[in-house]
Amino acid sequence: MIICIDHTTCCKILTSLTPEKPLPNMKKFILASLMLFISFGAAFAEGTQLSPDAEKKCSDVTRTMANELRLNEMGYIKLKALNRELYAATEEILLTSKSEEQQEKLQALAAKYETELVSFLSPSQLQAYKSYAARVSSSSKFVAIVTQ
Repeated sequence: MIICIDHTTCCKILTSLTPEKPLPNMKKFILASLMLFISFGAAFAEGTQLSPDAEKKCSDVTRTMANELRLNEMGYIKLKALNRELYAATEEILLTSKSEEQQEKLQALAAKYETELVSFLSPSQLQAYKSYAARVSSSSKFVAIVTQ
């Protein structure tokens, strides 16, 4: 569908559109639109919004854990998404729950995190996670490091 502003411009556009000669910038336009769509899609796909401080901490913890557990790229991506969900849920619990409910909710969240994390770790990575969690749990407030 072509929308014309005036008759002369419309005629020029229509005569320049032959099967052998598409619009010269069409490929660039389609590629730019596709890249824009992908970048916005990736931003909205994550869904959870973290404060800048929480985002930095989440990235740091994810990077450290990925190195300790020797994760491949796919494992890193899964861990990053899981950690972002964890940080967002932790922030929500701390902001919206009463203090007597917080500990119970945080423990339930930690158990859910552990279950989801174990689902994609290999046995050697799971062993590395257990030693990492034991080493870090005393000094970290990161709810995922809570050991049972």
